[in-house]
Amino acid sequence: MMINERGLKWIGLVMMLQLTSAFGTTGQTVDYSGMERALEHLVDSAFNDFSGSILVGRAGRTIFSMSRGHSNGLKQLNNKADTRFGLASLGKIFTMLGILKLVEEGRLDLDAKMEAYGLVFDDARTRDITVRQLLLHTSGWGHYWDHPKYTQHADALDRVSAYLEIFEDIPLDFAPGTAYQYSNIGYVVLGAVIERVSGMDYYAFVQSEVFNKLGMVNSAFAYHDEVDDRYAIPHSKQQEAIIPTSARGGADGGAYASITDIQKLVQAVFVEKSYLKKHWNTLLIDGVFELQGAFRGVSTSLIYQEDTDLYIAVLANEDPPVSENLTRSMIEVLRASLAAQTQDFRLNGVVKDGKTGTPIAFANIGIEGKGVGTASTASGTFALEIPRSYAMDTLVFSALGYEKVRRSIQNLVREKQWSIILSAKKQDLNEVVVYGQKLLKATLGSRMVSPMASGAYIGGGRPGASLVTLFQMPRYPAYLDRVAVHVRSNKKEQSFKLRLRIMKADRTIPGDDLLERSRIVTSKIKKGWIEFSFEDEPLTVNEPVFIGVEWIEQANNRVTARSAFPRISYVESKSDGAFTRTTSLGNWNKSTIKPTIKVDVRF
Repeated sequence: MMINERGLKWIGLVMMLQLTSAFGTTGQTVDYSGMERALEHLVDSAFNDFSGSILVGRAGRTIFSMSRGHSNGLKQLNNKADTRFGLASLGKIFTMLGILKLVEEGRLDLDAKMEAYGLVFDDARTRDITVRQLLLHTSGWGHYWDHPKYTQHADALDRVSAYLEIFEDIPLDFAPGTAYQYSNIGYVVLGAVIERVSGMDYYAFVQSEVFNKLGMVNSAFAYHDEVDDRYAIPHSKQQEAIIPTSARGGADGGAYASITDIQKLVQAVFVEKSYLKKHWNTLLIDGVFELQGAFRGVSTSLIYQEDTDLYIAVLANEDPPVSENLTRSMIEVLRASLAAQTQDFRLNGVVKDGKTGTPIAFANIGIEGKGVGTASTASGTFALEIPRSYAMDTLVFSALGYEKVRRSIQNLVREKQWSIILSAKKQDLNEVVVYGQKLLKATLGSRMVSPMASGAYIGGGRPGASLVTLFQMPRYPAYLDRVAVHVRSNKKEQSFKLRLRIMKADRTIPGDDLLERSRIVTSKIKKGWIEFSFEDEPLTVNEPVFIGVEWIEQANNRVTARSAFPRISYVESKSDGAFTRTTSLGNWNKSTIKPTIKVDVRF
């Protein structure tokens, strides 16, 4: 579940790290002791004033652990493995576990609405909020910290019902389920749901059903006057105004736990999957759980990755974002350590339709944003060389009309049989357009081939090499009837294949595909226009789009590629509208080459 107190979304960084036992398939073993030394050196050199506890492990095996700094500077007490740290929003995990435990027991429905549990608020829209939306921060609520009732009575808040009284009149910022907004109010309401369903006080429920069952003996919702030498005192250098704190933490965070207790939680929930046997993966997004907490003198984080069984926990009694920065740095150290231990890979496989089992031709395959990629052949097969420096990355399989699939490279190597199954996207019903007046027609782009045009050779003969340019429509919506691309020259004796690419403009660069299925032209043309027709199914465009072509065949080698690749007519342009990429799913780069493309539209 992607949760972050400050809205930071760096799940992509975590997904880059792939640590598995697959190294054994290449005749290698993982040098965990070397990793431990590297991580210790990182903390000693770059985070030498760190105060807190760290845990890095995989599949129940501890790779690295450390506690350092003072839990109480005045008393010169040191942080230890059983020191209880304030968790801030990392404490939301106890509410998540409580909710999912009730779901697993059949006592709670994630899609049930608030009114089913007798929870009524002034804003009538709150009746439609579901438990799932509260968990995913899409309820429409935000924070309550600046509400006068909170600032005036924070020190008396020690039960869920008292919180509800504070924000019962706070309106939603948007309709439930229509947007994302990090919400502490939403998690307090989840605490109320737990009380209504279980019949227990929230704090008693978490103590009984989470702490006790997981053996978390150093975890608690402590009152301020209960904080003794077992607890780490926050150390803060921040000078801004202090947000009042409640009498003790609640369903939206603020509990205490030691690093040893966090390890017990990870072991039972994620590694052994014994606490939640059916719904543990509800906590994950794209195979990763990520949760952080941040407050004055408190910086915490927990990350778990399903593919690798890797987890990293950092509990610090100092200002944020130390836990985030330290976790990022540890990931890079692990990446470097593992890259030095592995070899280059060669993957061979086939991409298939999940429903019919038929091969998917010309699927894009690659590491997003990197220079490693290819496309499947007409029979759905693929072969890809992956340098060892990318061994811990994620390979993406993408085809128009299908959901993307992401697989860790190391897991692919371990499995040895690479039959990649893609599932068709759910298609919405096409909108029926009724024209109130006769539409105008226009041809956009290059109606004629400029006498100054040259021929662009793109991509070194690698599948996925693409060239696109930006098109602004005269009016929206517009309806595309035909796209034509001019071939300047073609020395290939056999036919060649080009795929049409039409992509949304994402902040002036090519974004998501607009097409729902591949449109491929096979041609032997030596010079002239290649056409892609939409007359049977006009494509509706509601915003500027990038239009171009993609090379989807594999040249035998770089030498023959220049004769195998048809040259697309282009003119030099200083505008920002043209982009190229040289590999499947690689980075888009600005180009001064504007391809000769014309588009027939109605508007």
